[in-house]
Amino acid sequence: MQTSICLDASFVMRMAWDGAASPADAAWRSWKRAGIVPAAPLLLAYEVTNALYRYVAAGKISRHEAEDMLSLIFHLKIRFHRELSLHARALQMAADLGLPAAYDAHYLALARDLGAELWTADARLHERVHVQLSWVRLVGKDTTYPTGPADAV
Repeated sequence: MQTSICLDASFVMRMAWDGAASPADAAWRSWKRAGIVPAAPLLLAYEVTNALYRYVAAGKISRHEAEDMLSLIFHLKIRFHRELSLHARALQMAADLGLPAAYDAHYLALARDLGAELWTADARLHERVHVQLSWVRLVGKDTTYPTGPADAV
């Protein structure tokens, strides 16, 4: 199956944090029904682990809650990519787009490589790149989610 959706860590965190009531979860369920397996760089695992740790350190959630959320996230059916060549493409994209860091560029580069939409909950990232990269989508209340491979890209 060809991947048509790429997710970033903010999307996955929004889905885990907000649960079944979130627009991110609604998108996830529609993709699952359509047989779409989202992709992400392996970086996503590191970023969600760090985000959960920061929530624990700030006293917003317990360590047990963080472990439960991490388990939930790692049991999602996501196709992880770990190609070393992705880093060079991310470096170039970060420079081309004038991003303040290269982390987000990994998601952008992978989505571009796959010919996929990148779904994010990061409004700042979306605002910064969506004019140049029309395939970067911001999850939200008024968003229409693709329901099948032909609708996804």
